[in-house]
Amino acid sequence: MRQLILIMMLILGGFIFIFGDEEIIIGREEGDGTLIYPQQVEEGPDGNIYVYDLADAYIKVYSPEGKLVKEISTPLSEPEKVTKNDLDEWRRIRKENIRDKQWYNRFGTVIEKYKKSIYEKGPNLEGISLTPDGNIFISGLWDDEGQKINYWLLDENGKTVAEIRTELPALEISKHFIFYRTTDEEENILIHCFKRKGTEKEDLLRLEKK
Repeated sequence: MRQLILIMMLILGGFIFIFGDEEIIIGREEGDGTLIYPQQVEEGPDGNIYVYDLADAYIKVYSPEGKLVKEISTPLSEPEKVTKNDLDEWRRIRKENIRDKQWYNRFGTVIEKYKKSIYEKGPNLEGISLTPDGNIFISGLWDDEGQKINYWLLDENGKTVAEIRTELPALEISKHFIFYRTTDEEENILIHCFKRKGTEKEDLLRLEKK
């Protein structure tokens, strides 16, 4: 099996993947799993390429040759259109996160020039990953009001195995641990390791009760 080298270029409506000295383009041909706003990508243990398209609520699976294998439905709602308020909020957050005011005065004012989003629709997830047991793990968006985030564990056909809602961000499932990140009072990033004891479903539900 060819090893996927992580040289990947996002192009309008598709991805370019480079396998050593080979290059393929996926998601550009009409009727072959066309991608509109490819957002997340993962390589599966079977060598297939898993892509989440922002334009719909499906995960599209491609062969190493770039052919569409299948589409997996998800419990995510359809992405919503980006509004002026969304753009204003994006601009506000970017400005607040810039600590170096001198840098902002010199370079950051370009943020004010964005009058229209390059995307028609906004994201409805933080990320996807493939687990050691071959499941698909989806991280939803952070809920500022409820201060929590939804996670879904799906099987290879898109059936929900487990769903949790927790205040723990950036969950990742490995063979022996579930990782998540927090920050302390000085904004240092802390990595937590939750030791696994059962199946992926059992451990996620146990973690939700922490």
